[in-house]
Amino acid sequence: MPHALDQDKVDRFFLEEICLLNKTLFNKDALLDDYLIRYVIMFFDYSYADSKLLDELAQDFMNRHRVFTPRPQKTVTTSNACKIFNITRAHLDTLTKKSLTKLYRDIARQVHPDTGGSHEKFVELNNAYETLLEKVK
Repeated sequence: MPHALDQDKVDRFFLEEICLLNKTLFNKDALLDDYLIRYVIMFFDYSYADSKLLDELAQDFMNRHRVFTPRPQKTVTTSNACKIFNITRAHLDTLTKKSLTKLYRDIARQVHPDTGGSHEKFVELNNAYETLLEKVK
């Protein structure tokens, strides 16, 4: 982890190693080879000390262990759904998806919280609609 090291020592060590490579590979003492100049520029231009590696690792760890579990929806029986929609079981068998949706929208206008209804009734209506929609299909 180079973040924990003294930056000046790391810089000195890097330059010493680059000079050693320049001597052994390219037999140059005075000037740095063009190939190695790229690495020196990259080393000093892209600072790793400013990165937040430990913070990123901790955040990644926490995010990997977060699991979203949706609340289980209360299932409504078909007979209760028919009561909510104020229809009989026989009438349910004759309904089409389009007519069920129209009926749902009419009731939703009455029980929606924005029009003076309660949130609980609206959620109950949505669950009943999902139940009846499965039966109509």
